[in-house]
Amino acid sequence: MRRKIIRQGSSTLTLSLPAKWARKNHLTAGSEVEVDESERGLLIGSIATPTKKTVRLKITKQNRQDIRALLTHAYRMGFDTIVLQDAGEVVQDASEITRDLLLGFEVTDRTGNQLTISNLSEPAQEKYGVLVRRSLLIIKETLQVLAQSVVNGKFNRPSEVEDLKKQQDKFVLFCRRILMRGGQENALTQWELLTFMMHIEHATYYLYSYGAQENVKPTEQVRELVVSLERYFQLLYDAYSSRDLAYIHKINELKKEFQFGKCYDTLAKAKGKDAVILSHLRELFRLVQVASSPILGELVQAML
Repeated sequence: MRRKIIRQGSSTLTLSLPAKWARKNHLTAGSEVEVDESERGLLIGSIATPTKKTVRLKITKQNRQDIRALLTHAYRMGFDTIVLQDAGEVVQDASEITRDLLLGFEVTDRTGNQLTISNLSEPAQEKYGVLVRRSLLIIKETLQVLAQSVVNGKFNRPSEVEDLKKQQDKFVLFCRRILMRGGQENALTQWELLTFMMHIEHATYYLYSYGAQENVKPTEQVRELVVSLERYFQLLYDAYSSRDLAYIHKINELKKEFQFGKCYDTLAKAKGKDAVILSHLRELFRLVQVASSPILGELVQAML
């Protein structure tokens, strides 16, 4: 359909909206609409009122062991209320998972064998970038704890490392929830980056947990590699923060020196528990390097 543009004042142009469309979308004088600009023109749409979504999950003998996966998947898929039916045997686990991982959610009701988990204080989507940077900082903090422990000769802070892992899991899950809802640019590369960030944090946690459980005494070679790993990750952090390709190039330049050089050399000479620690370290160098790929992709796309 065609519409005539009307001049109002010296510089304002107005356009009338079809009455039928306005009624259908409950628009009256003073209502607001979304206006998106594209190469071909303007797209005018009503502002959608967010609808609250509820999912009901029946807990069975077969799926009760998967309660963590059930809750985190429902959460990141954007549901605002999660109702667990026949939840009797998983109530405690579900409550702990909600507290540790579901940012903004709390257990709001328990009636018989039914448990209700609701969104009460979820951060705004605008917090996405802040939470990604916070997740990167958590990795830095975890690597600092690792380096300090290795220098001191003891893996004696496992609970601190576990708490950091839980914090990062919570932030990454929320960021994935935002991506599933749409509205973020480069969603696929963002998802990829979040995945690698979680892998780095988890790999550090597994390394530290093994060192603590087995009472491993770090060797000089391990100390040198951990210090180098801290610096290596700093390049990734700087690449994301400054949006500078130079840091990505440096990460890739050092790949041969660490992944296929010092890590291989020390692994070839290592035995027993030292070999386990060193294999974890080599995997961490690899994860940092591959985590630079989605950042590189975004920076290249921005240049096109």
